[in-house]
Amino acid sequence: PATKQLKKHNWFCLFEQTAMYLALTNDAFEPMGYQGQPRIGFAIKKVETPKELTLWINIASEAFGYSIDRVVIEKLIYDQDLKILMAYYNDTAIATAVLHKTGDSIGVHQVGVKKTFQGKGFARSFMKEIMAICQLWQGKKIVLQASQSGKPLYESLGFTLQFLIKSYQKDCS
Repeated sequence: PATKQLKKHNWFCLFEQTAMYLALTNDAFEPMGYQGQPRIGFAIKKVETPKELTLWINIASEAFGYSIDRVVIEKLIYDQDLKILMAYYNDTAIATAVLHKTGDSIGVHQVGVKKTFQGKGFARSFMKEIMAICQLWQGKKIVLQASQSGKPLYESLGFTLQFLIKSYQKDCS
């Protein structure tokens, strides 16, 4: 009924995401088979320099198809409750993420992989590393908003669906 009313008044769904969470326990990685070796040549680093920040913004902007505002991200670098991360493969920056800790919950945001590296398992490798970082950071729960394309990955890693989030925009034409 609400959706019909929105459509009737020229509102359309711009995008939808699924809110998901994962409870972290000492054995959180066992069901995912995380006991294996990390991917050779794969490393995660915290973004700290202006050059790294430029690279992070370029990768995230490409991955998400919209421009990321540098001023907004610059303000996050020194926040103790945030980690701006970049994944590297053989010293090439390939993926981005932001972790935000509130109490014992850690929000995972802006997980994006450079287009030339998509579909090759790097998002899975990155998420496994992010999950380990969250556990080391004393997180008890990871929360995120999954796109339609990311949802199967998160489900396979043990994340539970909570609810659907729809963003609407009015058609003014």
